Amino acid sequence: MFHTVAKFFRGFLDAIENSKISRAIRKGLITAIPILMIGSVALILLSLPIDAYQDFLTSSAGAVFHQILSLVHSAAFDFLAIVFLITISYSYAQLYSNKMSMRIGVPILSLCCFMIMSGTGTESFSISNFGVNGLFIAILTAIFSSVLFIKLASVPKLTPQIYADGTDHDFNAVFSMIVPGALVLLIFASFNYVLVNVLGAGNLSDFLADTMITLFMDLGKGLLSGILFVFFLGTFWFFGIHGGNVMDNVSQQFFAGNVDINTANISAGLPPTEILSKTFFDVFVFMGGCGTILCLVIAVFLFSRRRSIKDIARMGIGPTLFNINEFVIFGLPVVLNPVFFIPFVVTPIVITAVSYFAVYLGLVPYVTQAVEWTTPAILSGYVATGSVAGSLLQIINIAIGVLIYRPFIRLYEKKQVVNMKKDIRELADILASSEKENRPPWLLDRNDHLGSVAKMLAADLRHAVKKHKLILYYQPQVRSTGECFGVEALLRWEHEIAGFVAPPLMIELAREANFLAELEQEILEMACTDLCVFYEKLGAKFELSLNVTPDMLKSKNFYGVLQDIMQKNRLDPRSLWIEVTEQAVLSDTPELVQTIERLRQAGYNLSLDDFGMGHTSLLYLQNNQFDQVKLDGSIVRDMLQNKRSCDIISSIVSLGKSLHFSVLAEYVEVPEQRDKLLALGCNEFQGYLFSRPLPQDELISLVKRWRERLKKA
Repeated sequence: MFHTVAKFFRGFLDAIENSKISRAIRKGLITAIPILMIGSVALILLSLPIDAYQDFLTSSAGAVFHQILSLVHSAAFDFLAIVFLITISYSYAQLYSNKMSMRIGVPILSLCCFMIMSGTGTESFSISNFGVNGLFIAILTAIFSSVLFIKLASVPKLTPQIYADGTDHDFNAVFSMIVPGALVLLIFASFNYVLVNVLGAGNLSDFLADTMITLFMDLGKGLLSGILFVFFLGTFWFFGIHGGNVMDNVSQQFFAGNVDINTANISAGLPPTEILSKTFFDVFVFMGGCGTILCLVIAVFLFSRRRSIKDIARMGIGPTLFNINEFVIFGLPVVLNPVFFIPFVVTPIVITAVSYFAVYLGLVPYVTQAVEWTTPAILSGYVATGSVAGSLLQIINIAIGVLIYRPFIRLYEKKQVVNMKKDIRELADILASSEKENRPPWLLDRNDHLGSVAKMLAADLRHAVKKHKLILYYQPQVRSTGECFGVEALLRWEHEIAGFVAPPLMIELAREANFLAELEQEILEMACTDLCVFYEKLGAKFELSLNVTPDMLKSKNFYGVLQDIMQKNRLDPRSLWIEVTEQAVLSDTPELVQTIERLRQAGYNLSLDDFGMGHTSLLYLQNNQFDQVKLDGSIVRDMLQNKRSCDIISSIVSLGKSLHFSVLAEYVEVPEQRDKLLALGCNEFQGYLFSRPLPQDELISLVKRWRERLKKA
C-alpha cells in the first residue's frame, strides 16, 4: 500500500512539474532572479542591525546613500508582481508559439487583466498591489490570462484575417488578436465584478485576510493558534500569496503586543505570561524568512550534489542570513514546487512546537525584548531573551529544520536526474532523426523546454572543457591473430546530473554554441597525452585512432594545432590514425582536400569511418587518400541475416587488397560475426566481443594480459 501511495505521489509530482504551466512559472521566476537579488542587497544595506550604521543612514551625510538604496529597493520590490506577471506570461507564450506578436501580445494582455484584478480606477485600488502584496494575483492572472488567450486565439472563427494584396503581415497578426483579447478582458472584468460587488472584497488578498481573522477569533493565543498561524503563513507563501499581509490582522490581534505584555509584567514584579509573540516567530521560527529557509540553505550546502542548486544557495546565503528569503524561494524555486511543499510548511510547525515547549518548561526564558526582523539568527535569540539559551534554542531549531529538509533535497535532485536523463534522450533522438533526414537539428534554437535543456547542457559542456573534466575511453582494435595493435579514442563526459552524455550530442551542442574548436583541441591534447603513456607501457608501435569532425578538418588551424601538440609530446605521426567520416568526404571542399593532403605528407595514417560505398568515397580510395576503411556498423550488424551485407563486405575487402588499404570491422559483438568476417577476408576487428571501451589504465592492463596469453600460446 505504501508503495502504491508513493508511486501515485511521484506520478502526481511529475504531472505537476512537467506541465507547461509549471514550466512557465518556474522559468518566469528564474528570469526575475536579477531583480530579486538587487532588491535583496538593497534591503540588507538598509536594515543592517548595527546602531552606528543606522545612525549614519539617518544623518545628513548618509541621507543620500539611504535615499539611493530606498529607490533601488522600491524599484525591485514595489513592482515585483508586475515583473513576475510579465516574465511568467512571456514564458508561457514562448512555450506555445514562435511568433513574436504572440510573445509580446500575451504579456501585454496579462498586464491589462492584472490591472482589472488590482481594481485600477476604483476605490479599492492601491499601488501596493503591484508589489509583493499582489504576487498571488499576478501569478494567477499571468497563467489564466495566457491560457485563455492562447486557447481562444487557436479558434479560427475568433481570429479573422485580412486577405488583400499588400497587407502588412504584422498588422494582420495583431488584428487577429482583437477578438480573443477582448473576450479575455471581458472574462476577467466579470470575475472582478463578482469579487467586489457580490463577495464584498476589494481584491483576492483582502478576501483571504478577512477569512483568516474570522477563523482565528475563537482560538485564543495558545499553541494551536501559533501552529495554525505558521501553517497558513507558509501555505500562502508557497502559492505565491504574501502570507505576511494576509495574516497581518491575525498577527496584530493575537501576537504583536505580547512582548509589551511580558515587559509590563516584569516591570510590575510579575512573571511574563505570553509565550507566543511576533518576535517569538521572527526569532525562533522564521529564521531565514518564512519556511525557515535558512535551514534549507544549510541543508543544500551539506547534502546537495548539484552545482546549480548550490550556486543558488551560495548567492542567497547573504540575504537569508538577514531573513530575506525571496531570492531562494523564487530562485530555486520553492514557490509552487510540489517537492518542497511539505518541508516548507512542516518545518516551521515543528520548530514552533519545540520552541513553545522549551519556553513553557523553563529551558529558555520568555521573549521580553522586541528585535528587528532582519537581525541574524543566534544574535537575535540572545537579544530577544537576554540569555544564551535563546541562541542555543535557535541552533537546535536549525538542526531540526536541516534534517527535515534533507530528504526532500534528495528527492528533488532525484527527480531532476530522472527528468534530465529523459530530456537528454529526447535531444539525442532529435539529433539522430535530423541526421537521417540530412537536416540541421538546431537544438539551441528551440523555444520549448528541450531548448532550455540544450542551452543548459551546452553551458555545462563549455564549463567542463575549460575545467578539463572530459575523459577519453579506449576500445581495443584486434587482428585475427589475437594481437591488439591499437585503440580508438572515444569521448566521455559524465554530467553531474544526467550521467554520461552521448558524444554525438556533445559535438552538436559544441558546434551550435561555437566552441567546437576548443572541444576538439581538448580531445587532441588528451589523446596525445595518453598516447605517450601507451608508448611507455605498451611500446612505440601501439597505435591510437581518433575521429575528427568535418568542421575541424575544414578549419585552417587544425593542421597547425595538431602538429604543435604532437611535437610537444614528441610523438611519431605514424602512430596516430585520423578518422574521417564518409559524410565529411561527401561534403568535399578545397580546404578539406588540402588538409588531408598535408596530413598524408606529414606521415599521419588516414581512416575512412562509417564506409558505405559512397561514390565520392570510392574516388578517394582510388586515389590512395586513405590507409584504412572502417565498415559501417549497420552492415556488420546485419551480416548474419542479410547475404547482401556479406557481398558488400567481400567487395570492400577485395577493393582493399587491390588498392592497398586495410579493412576494419566495427561492432563485432558475437563470435559468429568474427568468423564470418574472417571467411570474407577481413582480419581486423573492434567491438564488444573483445572489450567494451575502457579507461586508459584498465585498457593497458587488458592488453598486457592478452600479450601474456599469446606468449603462452
